[in-house]
Amino acid sequence: MNNLWDKIIEDYKIARECLVYSKKKDYWIRQEDKGMYHLWSAYYAAINAEEKNHLFYARVLSLMGWEMQAKSSNYELLNKYYKPAMEQYDLALKENPHCAYPKEIENVRKSYEYYKYIVEKSKIRTDADYYNAIKLLEGHECLDEFSFHDSKFISLECNDQSAVLKLQYGDIYHFEFSDIYDVEMNYDPLTAYVSDFAIYQAASDSETIVFDIELLKIICKHIKVRS
Repeated sequence: MNNLWDKIIEDYKIARECLVYSKKKDYWIRQEDKGMYHLWSAYYAAINAEEKNHLFYARVLSLMGWEMQAKSSNYELLNKYYKPAMEQYDLALKENPHCAYPKEIENVRKSYEYYKYIVEKSKIRTDADYYNAIKLLEGHECLDEFSFHDSKFISLECNDQSAVLKLQYGDIYHFEFSDIYDVEMNYDPLTAYVSDFAIYQAASDSETIVFDIELLKIICKHIKVRS
């Protein structure tokens, strides 16, 4: 563990020197390419390490969150970086109550609370709106406690007539589309977790249904769901 974390800590410190302005230096210029190389190296090594140095894992996660603000969704920032960072800080304090860095932890906690609020606010919908969307799915009764938010993409298979999208939320659910009018993908939609979706009729008097999830949009006439 020591040799691995010595390398992770070294990468983290280089990344921070390159990416984060320091008042202690008379002259500083951001070195993004070098900094991100060392940060990604530290991040992947820390994720895959069987044993964790909780304090420095938290620091790597929080720096990743800061650097990925313009490149990741609010959901990803919360769940990939700030939430696990706070968990690691808690473990670090339990392991060594005297190695407290209150200002550092408080700054990360503010980011965590901010993104938690934004993500929870984005999930708010009335029961009626949710039911009106879900009832467009044939077999929606089998969804039970299923949530599009927090579900994970497994696969998408499609041709010019039909498509099957697999999402995992505990169990794997199959969404089968038929009478397809169009399938739109801005680019690879298979990101880790779903943070945004909508299901609606293309027009109030239309039989056409729009299934809009992340960067994938399927326009069809029938959607059947089964687990």
